[in-house]
Amino acid sequence: MTQAQPTLNERVARAVAERNMAGLLLGEADYAFLPPGSPSPGKTDLALVLSALYALAHSGEGDDVRRQVEDALHVLLLGRGGEELGAVAYVLLFEALRTRRGDHALGLPSHEIAAQLSMQIQRHASTLAADRSGAGANWPNGWVGELQRLSRLTVEVGGPGFAGPAQAT
Repeated sequence: MTQAQPTLNERVARAVAERNMAGLLLGEADYAFLPPGSPSPGKTDLALVLSALYALAHSGEGDDVRRQVEDALHVLLLGRGGEELGAVAYVLLFEALRTRRGDHALGLPSHEIAAQLSMQIQRHASTLAADRSGAGANWPNGWVGELQRLSRLTVEVGGPGFAGPAQAT
């Protein structure tokens, strides 16, 4: 008999309970959620994961979830690969989009996080440009191109920029 896979909400709740927000954002094995037909190029569909996470945050666990997300972003900012920095960029975009729509946002220090992300992108530009994993596969300059695209989208919805202009192929 096959055991049922945990639902997205169960995975998110477990990550919060286990205080493994970085694992959730990176789509580590126990937390990865990539339903059939998902357009996500990575190991997890961050748009769906973040939607579930924000819903949980606004059902009564908001302060703890916000702190855990912020702590995880600072850990991910120590990385130098596209998956880590991309997760930070996706959260910044999601936070800006929710704020613009008037939806409940976590109230993250987006400008501070964006400044740190920008420094990491500059510091590791050559590594990121060579990284064609996940969303970096769609760009001639690897994850640099994807991060530039995410920065542009974040600015378009009113959030802080963190990378230069995207160069499409």
